[in-house]
Amino acid sequence: MPPPVIGSAAATGAQAPPLNVEWPWSIEHAESEAWHRTASQAQAAPVRAKGYYLNKSKLYRAAKEAVDKALNYAFVGRRNKRARFRQLWIVRINAAARENGFTYRELMQGLKLASIALDRKHLADLAVNDAPAFTKIVEQARAAIASTRRRSRANRIPEHVC
Repeated sequence: MPPPVIGSAAATGAQAPPLNVEWPWSIEHAESEAWHRTASQAQAAPVRAKGYYLNKSKLYRAAKEAVDKALNYAFVGRRNKRARFRQLWIVRINAAARENGFTYRELMQGLKLASIALDRKHLADLAVNDAPAFTKIVEQARAAIASTRRRSRANRIPEHVC
């Protein structure tokens, strides 16, 4: 038997602590204080990770990280999808507006002045599928811009007064 280490319980004559002390990392303490995952929590990530490659479908932590990353990518992807559709609608509206002698910016300004509340999705649908209806909307926007220009010229202060 090796000699006792200076400062240890055996060297000082004190009794060693009992072996059944419950430390925070002991199994009994973990079960009594519910430090472990519940069954539903432990099953949620692996169920969603079914079909993932290697450890991502087998081990809880790797599966949970893979599922969290996938959900984050899905959220970002949905936002990017909306942005791409908006860009597509703007391109379609601009192309149809230019066929009618307008730019996208002028058309949107005219729609606002004419109080026509059509969103880009429906304007793009009209531009692609119903060209005569889109042309009538462009004419209304053109008339609203023309009437605003006439009003602004009439209300202008003469140059000799300034």
